[in-house]
Amino acid sequence: MGVLIRDLICEMMIRRIKDPRIRLATITGVEMESNLRVARVYYSVQGDEGERRSAEEGIKSARGYIKRELAHALGIRFMPEIIFEFDSSMAHAQRIGELLTKEPGDLHDGKFNG
Repeated sequence: MGVLIRDLICEMMIRRIKDPRIRLATITGVEMESNLRVARVYYSVQGDEGERRSAEEGIKSARGYIKRELAHALGIRFMPEIIFEFDSSMAHAQRIGELLTKEPGDLHDGKFNG
């Protein structure tokens, strides 16, 4: 069910939700609790802290709409609580990539010999 929820939310973000702040976000995964009462939706944002905050505000604003549309699309009476959480793994990967492209001398002040 998590994959289906992820796909439906992605489709909504691309085609139906007109808030430009949401276009900055990418859904990276959905985890369902074992009792199916809570769906944790993870998202990432390419950009700086301001863009991340903006996307977070847009997602919070659209949460009710997303939940209603999911319930309708899934044809279920009880819709799990949807909790959006920022996925920082993309930002970490980007930072590691930046560090790997730097010259060794740029990574420290020369005091470390190991």
